[in-house]
Amino acid sequence: MWKKIMGVFESIGYARAAASLASMGMHKEAKELMLHRAKAKDTVKELNRLSDRELHDIGIHRGEIRSIAYGYSDNQRAA
Repeated sequence: MWKKIMGVFESIGYARAAASLASMGMHKEAKELMLHRAKAKDTVKELNRLSDRELHDIGIHRGEIRSIAYGYSDNQRAA
């Protein structure tokens, strides 16, 4: 369910999406969305610090970092 919500909200922006959820009384979901975004941003930072060799060792290409961090890797990598 979160992947679907995240896909929609990513297009309008996380802050706006969280505000929309909060205005609908979905405070827990808004907080979870912002926490998910913060964790994904941290993951992107950490993976970007790795060398290409280190990324290769764990099976990640540099171009996949954002999709992996934000949880979209399943469909993209399977294709």
